[in-house]
Amino acid sequence: MKNKALIFLLTLLISCASLFQPLQNCEIPAHSPFPGGIINVDFTYEEITKPNISVQGKVPFLCKVGSYQWKIIYPISLEEKNSKIQIKLDNKVIQEITIVPKNYRVSKIEIANLEMVTPPKKSLERIVNESKILKETVKTVSQMTQSSLKMELPTLGIISSEFGVKRFINGKPRSPHSGTDIAAPTGTDVRAALNGKVMLIGNFYYAGNVIYIDHGQGLLTSYSHLEKIKVTKGQKVLQNQIIGSVGKTGRVTGPHLHWQTILLGTNIDPTLFLNSDT
Repeated sequence: MKNKALIFLLTLLISCASLFQPLQNCEIPAHSPFPGGIINVDFTYEEITKPNISVQGKVPFLCKVGSYQWKIIYPISLEEKNSKIQIKLDNKVIQEITIVPKNYRVSKIEIANLEMVTPPKKSLERIVNESKILKETVKTVSQMTQSSLKMELPTLGIISSEFGVKRFINGKPRSPHSGTDIAAPTGTDVRAALNGKVMLIGNFYYAGNVIYIDHGQGLLTSYSHLEKIKVTKGQKVLQNQIIGSVGKTGRVTGPHLHWQTILLGTNIDPTLFLNSDT
């Protein structure tokens, strides 16, 4: 009888434990309600189950920071047209966030390799296929959780191009810059910005040698133009672990790391995730 009672108690504890999520530190990224930024707001929910929160029809990144306290983290696209974004609980509006405008500088660069500006027909199929792979990759939403979202700068160097700049390549307008460029000598170590799992590696036409890491709940980082890739697909990595080295593969003007942070399929400014003392 005692054994049955013990088994019942253990089963009950395991069942209850599955309803709770570990507490997390999600002060970073700070609330930055502008295109290319992040919504990071507090929310009280006095239930033990996970709240049914949605933003623009998507489930946001949810951080449990206290017994009944949560943080709702959601990306704001550079192309966001709405002046306000609504947060809903069980399809009822509970918060409305005002989006403030932000002006990004203009960047004009010249690329000598014209095949990287206007690709030849022989490369178009490859580019289309790679685009499909990347679009599917950034849709990834795993159940992985993080104790903190504070990232570390993935390589030592100089930020040569910020996120969001309006780009002109060889005089022609292109899409805004999707990440942060860090100029560094070829061979400089590149490290994982946060704990995660390698979900994609490969050599791509524009990105060159690239790594995508999954950090959970739709948060990904990517590392492009690498000289060498030093991890394998499916490998778990720790923050600051060496994953590759700076190179100049793909479409580049010189050796640098193109570092992207993607949340729920949307590119956002990676530097919002950095430690304040980085």
